[in-house]
Amino acid sequence: VYSGDHNGVLTSAQAELIIDKSYLIRLAPNRFNNGKQSGSMARFINDCRDKRHYNATFVKMPERECALVVATRDIKPDEEIFASYGAAYWFGRRKILHPSTLSS
Repeated sequence: VYSGDHNGVLTSAQAELIIDKSYLIRLAPNRFNNGKQSGSMARFINDCRDKRHYNATFVKMPERECALVVATRDIKPDEEIFASYGAAYWFGRRKILHPSTLSS
């Protein structure tokens, strides 16, 4: 389960104020969780950006203020878990890391 920290669900305006957005997950329009300070191990799931290696997916459950991590195939012991963060995440990272590559 990917859950947020003790502050609960954030609005878009609140999420925008967070400096390190690496752990934000959009559950629904205007509803975000920030897993950075949560105890959830799901915050360590990475996006390898190669769909051939994805072995899990996030099932967003805004009514429960979390996202479930669901295996899409059998995962071996000690195998890293990969799930897509989605295009919006990577677009946001591009704005932070390479602002000159974006057209205005």
